[in-house]
Amino acid sequence: KQKRPATKILLNWYMASETIRKRNQVLNQVLVRLMTELEKNQISALVVKGQICGAEYGEAKLFRSSGDIDVLINLDDWKKLLEWVHIHQLDYSSHAAEKHIEIDYFGVTVEFHHHLMALSSTNASKYWDEIEGGFWTHTRNVVIDEYPVRTLDITDTAAYLLLHIHHHLLTEGIGLRQICDFALFLKNHSSKIDRIKLNERILRVGHR
Repeated sequence: KQKRPATKILLNWYMASETIRKRNQVLNQVLVRLMTELEKNQISALVVKGQICGAEYGEAKLFRSSGDIDVLINLDDWKKLLEWVHIHQLDYSSHAAEKHIEIDYFGVTVEFHHHLMALSSTNASKYWDEIEGGFWTHTRNVVIDEYPVRTLDITDTAAYLLLHIHHHLLTEGIGLRQICDFALFLKNHSSKIDRIKLNERILRVGHR
């Protein structure tokens, strides 16, 4: 009782938590709406990070601080995606260096990627492009608001999360959320990771 935070702090925590919870509910609804729309238009898509990582938090999944929605689009369907954006008159910004476009979809920022990683080495980039090409043949579903959202398989998710953390470490810096995401992913799925394949992928893109 003596160590209990002041009432003002507790109220601030409660208000912040409620804001995060409501934001996650909105993101989940928009995500399901988006994936349903892409599926209807036969645009192959995989959701990465974000709400996929949030699902690892179990009963606390709505209290993970959320960001935007990241979607990998099959390169063969990229033209169809741009046509869909045009037909729905959605404004977008293009980020050629990071290989994605960004739209506002019902108040939520969505990043559509045709590649997930921009690597400096030509050989590493070529190898990673081959890896991404294989994503589509072995995927998994994560249920969000009772909708099966398609995403990377377990080993590909582990590789991507590691590489994404490394990218942030060199550029914008990493936050506690990214560490928690990876820690919970390992806690829930470590026995299913193909460690030989994971190590090969990390080493082949130049990480030791």
